[in-house]
Amino acid sequence: VYIRIDVSEAIIEQLKDKKIDIALIESPIFQDALIYREWIEDELVVFSNQQIPRNLKREDLYKFDWICRDENSHTRKLTSEVFDEMDVECSSFNVIGVVASPTAIKETIMRSPTDAERPVVSVISRHVIDHELETGQLFEARLKNYKIRRKFYIVYSKERKHDAFIDHVVNYLLNIKGI
Repeated sequence: VYIRIDVSEAIIEQLKDKKIDIALIESPIFQDALIYREWIEDELVVFSNQQIPRNLKREDLYKFDWICRDENSHTRKLTSEVFDEMDVECSSFNVIGVVASPTAIKETIMRSPTDAERPVVSVISRHVIDHELETGQLFEARLKNYKIRRKFYIVYSKERKHDAFIDHVVNYLLNIKGI
């Protein structure tokens, strides 16, 4: 199995151009030639390698150094929408880095100083950091009175809806436990 990570728009184009067989996307870009299966629900959380308050108020968000996703990221768009609802000015954050993937965010936070006066934080899928939360390497927080939720979708071509390979992979993904 070959895995390619990209923004949903690019992945859908690759699927339509038959460069890939199956896509896992976070923002549905509906096309008539494609089949979409709802897969999992995900929650985005604020996290750090330092203890931070479990429920963050608006004013708490300005006390951190931030690692942000790039502007084309759906994660960033979802987070910005919630921050706008909270009347939070992201332009006032102390952003120390902008990266292109959840892996880069997680690794940057993991390697940040654990004794910094201002904790380094970011927003990430809770699924991505489950293990590190359990082992105490990372700490999560939620925005008080807000949840940032999204759904992921399995997408494939209608032309391949009776393909045994596609059926097998889709059924496997739909039955994964613990995600």
